[in-house]
Amino acid sequence: MICGFFIAEIGVTPFFPYRCFRNVWSMRSYVAGLWILLLVLTAQRANAQSYAVASPDQSVSVRIEATDQLQYSVTFAGQPVIAESSLGFAFNGEPDLQKDLSVVRAVSSSRHDVWTPVVKSKHAKITDACNELVLVTEEKAGLRRRMDIVFRAYDDGVAFRYRLYRSGHIGNRQLTGELTTFHIPGNPAAWVVEYATPYASSYESEFKKKTLDDVTEKTVAGLPFLMKYSDTCWVAVTEAEIDN
Repeated sequence: MICGFFIAEIGVTPFFPYRCFRNVWSMRSYVAGLWILLLVLTAQRANAQSYAVASPDQSVSVRIEATDQLQYSVTFAGQPVIAESSLGFAFNGEPDLQKDLSVVRAVSSSRHDVWTPVVKSKHAKITDACNELVLVTEEKAGLRRRMDIVFRAYDDGVAFRYRLYRSGHIGNRQLTGELTTFHIPGNPAAWVVEYATPYASSYESEFKKKTLDDVTEKTVAGLPFLMKYSDTCWVAVTEAEIDN
C-alpha cells in the first residue's frame, strides 16, 4: 500500500482570553561518581514530560517531549518520518518562546466529520477523521507566557497548529521568526521549487527533482515540499489556514 503522507503546519491563531569520568583514583570515588550520574539522569527523566497521539488506525503516531525545550517526532508504521524537531517562535522585543516550557494541561479528543466539497472533482464526500491532542504550555519562570499546540493524527498524515495568548504589554506582538523545524531522516529525493530573495513571485515556478542535501538554510523553497522516502511512502510538508 502506498502511503500518501502529509505533514501540515496550520497557521498561528492569536488566542485571546555526558561527560566521561577521568582520573578515577579509587573504587570508592568511582562508585560515588556513578551514583551522582545516575541521580542526575533520574532527575532529568523525572522532569521530562512525554505525550503521544496516534491516528485512528494506529499507523501514524506523534510524540511530544517537553524537557529543556519542546520537541516532536512522527512515525508511520513504526518507521521515523520526522525525527525529533523543535517547536516555537521568536518575537520582537521579548525572548524566544521555545525553551523551559512546561505542559500544564493535556486534552485528548477524537473527531469524525463528513463534509461535501463545493467542487466535487475527486470525491463527492470527504471524511475528516482524526485523534487530537491539545497541549497547554507555560514558561516555568520569567514572563510565564503561555502557548497552546494542537496536534492531529490522521491515517494518512499529521497536522499541528499554535495558539498564542496576549502578551503582558499593550499593543500587537510581532513575530520575527518561526523556530519550528522538520528533522528529516536520511537524504530522500525531493521535488523543490526555489525562489529568489527578497521573495517576490507569482508562485508558478517549476518543481525540480533534487536530494534533501541540496536544500540549505539559504534555500527559499515553496510548498508543498514533496519527498520520496521509499516506493511505498511519500511525504509532503505543507501549510494551511494562514491568517494575516
